Amino acid sequence: MGDSTLYGIHDPTFETTTPWLIYEQAQCAIGTRKGLVLSEPEWLTDPWTHHPKTRKDMLVDILLEIPSLYENVDNMNLLPDGKIKSSHRHNIQKMNYVIMTRLENWNTRYAATLPTTYSGPHWQTLSSVETNSIADAHVMAIYWASSIHAYHIYRTVSDGECDFIGLDPDDCCRSIIRCVPLFLHPSTGIFRQHLIPFPLMTADRHLNSVQSTKLQAERDYLQALRESPKFAAMHQFISSMQSQIVTF
Repeated sequence: MGDSTLYGIHDPTFETTTPWLIYEQAQCAIGTRKGLVLSEPEWLTDPWTHHPKTRKDMLVDILLEIPSLYENVDNMNLLPDGKIKSSHRHNIQKMNYVIMTRLENWNTRYAATLPTTYSGPHWQTLSSVETNSIADAHVMAIYWASSIHAYHIYRTVSDGECDFIGLDPDDCCRSIIRCVPLFLHPSTGIFRQHLIPFPLMTADRHLNSVQSTKLQAERDYLQALRESPKFAAMHQFISSMQSQIVTF
């Protein structure tokens, strides 16, 4: 239970495990590739006895499982080739398939329709943004980022193949980047620093993992952001956090 002690959390109560803290720790754990005590059953249930979970809480429950998968992959890779390693690989595949199915079910039940922000070179042009749209984009970006991570884990333990129908990591990456204009809108204020990093860094890592000819419009848009003075402070902030997000 080292991670609970590290952050000063000792009992699974709503007061000590606030939703935002849980989300922040899930992001960090993906970077360290270590499982979290927060993903254990009592931590997923006890704090919510008198507080119904929101759609984001239910999504973060799934996200909390991903660091353990990375840890299992690392442990598997330390084993010599043989039956034991094959057994570990098969178990990871099964666990990851469950996570991907849970993500698909979450999407079916809670997916939000976002305003169109992608129109070639003009996708930063937004006259106004409603608060609900920002909240929807934030939750959907977490879903897409979680799906990208789950996809890459499954692909890693399946010798480069991924036959899970219904999950397109390129589309998830594209969807995250199309949300960026919403997050950069002045109405989000300083809160954007909490909305953008994890999904955007995940999308950027995915871009770096696929052929350079794919998702060209998204690559061009991110490059334009990096070169924009208006994005300089945010780019510096995100760059400082890059090491916290796992490389696929």
